[in-house]
Amino acid sequence: MNYNRMFEWLYAFSEKILAYLINIFYTFILTLPLILVGLFIKGGNIIKFPILFIPLVTLYFMAIKSLTYAIYKIIFKNELYYKPFFLKSLRENFIKNYFYYFVAVSLLYFGLNSTYVMIVKVNTMFWILFALIIMMILPNIIYSTIQFALYETKSIRETINNSFLLSAMYGIITVAMVFIFIWMAYHFPKYPFKIIAIGIPIYSLILAYIHKLILSKLNKK
Repeated sequence: MNYNRMFEWLYAFSEKILAYLINIFYTFILTLPLILVGLFIKGGNIIKFPILFIPLVTLYFMAIKSLTYAIYKIIFKNELYYKPFFLKSLRENFIKNYFYYFVAVSLLYFGLNSTYVMIVKVNTMFWILFALIIMMILPNIIYSTIQFALYETKSIRETINNSFLLSAMYGIITVAMVFIFIWMAYHFPKYPFKIIAIGIPIYSLILAYIHKLILSKLNKK
């Protein structure tokens, strides 16, 4: 048995565990306000209060973006686990990224709420519009997250255009990522710590891997 190789593997594995714990802690800090506010609201239904819901969900997306960068650097680039990748990504273009997510979440929130009212009071056929709003805005947020985390800084217009282009190029992946996010969002109020400890890291890992796929495709051209 090659003990040196085994010890090297154990050491590398322990580094990944430490990296996981460090970055989950940062993720927890950013998502904690959403959890706490939900606890103090009767029934835990923070969705009824857009003035609280929208800015706190925006922080949730900032956490996913920063964790995606950290995972890419540590897992795919094999960089040192203790470097503050999460904080570096969080600080970089913070105001621009936060504003972008804030506007996107606001459009999603008010678009879905308005459509839901029409579904209930006018016609159930408005479910088509409901689904269309989701499939227009959520993929944009997903691919913008990859760009904010792992690409050079671009204008908002370029970011949006690239997001629509990537959504079309990776249609099946896009639909899958939308459904995974909806599942996470649906279960977050009931199982917040499981989503933070398992859901968000896995989601961020997939985003980092999608970026790797995009780079591989570009390098083949």
